[in-house]
Amino acid sequence: MQVIQRNHIIVYGAGIIAIAIGILAFLYSGRSSSNTLSSAAVESNPVTAISIPFAELARGTQSAVTTRTNYLITSTDELNKLWQMIDAKGKPPAINFATSSVVAVFAGDYSAIDVSTITDTNIRTVTVLLREPRNSTTTPYELITLPKTTLAFTHKDEQFPPN
Repeated sequence: MQVIQRNHIIVYGAGIIAIAIGILAFLYSGRSSSNTLSSAAVESNPVTAISIPFAELARGTQSAVTTRTNYLITSTDELNKLWQMIDAKGKPPAINFATSSVVAVFAGDYSAIDVSTITDTNIRTVTVLLREPRNSTTTPYELITLPKTTLAFTHKDEQFPPN
């Protein structure tokens, strides 16, 4: 009897070891082929930039913000606070924040600022044109509205073309 039980234990043990090795091999091969597929897909299919439409909400030359900075506004409360920062008259426009966001760009020491393009890849990029100061005491800004996204935001500052 003991010989039969020992044989069963050996067979069951070998079976368990074989199953464990099979599972590990499956998991390892899944990771390996997944990484290979991902890198091959990235190399053969570069991400295409999609141009995102936007509309200007407000523009001015005198704001309370005196440094080059950007804000992403995602709620009515934030827009109300921003509206006070730019010292705008009246109430801010109604924005449906379920589908839209507001971007505010401030020039700081630059004499002019303009959002030129917005593109989506794996990140949303706001391209901002800036003009160097020319003995100016302005603090320009621009507010735009654009479709809401779950992508992270970044910006790219460029100089206005020379006159």
